[in-house]
Amino acid sequence: MLREAARDHGVPPSTLRDRLKKKRVQSILNERKAVTIFKDNHPGRKWVALFLKCHPDISLRTPQALGSQRAAVTCKLRGWFETAYKKITSVGGDVLDHPSRIFNCDESGFQLGGGGFNKVLASKGEKRVYRVSTHTHIQITVLAYGSAAGEVHNPLIIFPGQRFTYDPLGGFPEAHFAWSNNGWIDEEIFATWLKTAFIPAVQH
Repeated sequence: MLREAARDHGVPPSTLRDRLKKKRVQSILNERKAVTIFKDNHPGRKWVALFLKCHPDISLRTPQALGSQRAAVTCKLRGWFETAYKKITSVGGDVLDHPSRIFNCDESGFQLGGGGFNKVLASKGEKRVYRVSTHTHIQITVLAYGSAAGEVHNPLIIFPGQRFTYDPLGGFPEAHFAWSNNGWIDEEIFATWLKTAFIPAVQH
C-alpha cells in the first residue's frame, strides 16, 4: 500500500515512510502535551536518522501480524516477567548473574482411582477431552524443583493415608516423603519441606 501511494504521488517510498514516522511522533507528543523544540511538535527531515544514531539499541524492523487474543496473552506474559524481574533484583542486584540462586518449584497431582467416566461427545480430531472432577479424590502429589542453572534436586512426594503396608519410597530412597489424608499438599507440608529439604539443599 505504501509503495502504491508513493508511485501514485511520484515520490520515493522512503519519503512517505519518514513522513509517517514523524506524524506518529507528532501525535504522541501532542497527546502528552509535551513541550519540544519542534515546530508544532513535528520533527524535522533528519530527525529519524539522528534519533536512530543516538539510540543504537533501536532499529527498524518489519513486524509480524499478531492476533488480538495472542497479543493480550503476550502482554500478560511480559507483565509477569517484568514483575518477576523487579522482585528478583530487589533481593540483590547481582542475583540474575547467578542463575544457581534462582529456583522454581511446581507441583503435579496424579489422581488415584476416579476412572470409569462415561463417554462424552467431542469434536473429531480433538486431542484433549476433559471432564471436571471434584477435589475429593485422593492422589499422589509430586513437588519438583530446580534452578535456572539446570540443577535439579530430589522431589517431594506426598502420599495419601497414614499407614502403609509397603515402602512408599521403594526404588526412590533419595526423594523426600510426606503424607496427608488425600495426598494433597498443604501449608504445613510445604513449610516443613522448605525447612528440612529445600534450604539445606541450596545452602552452598
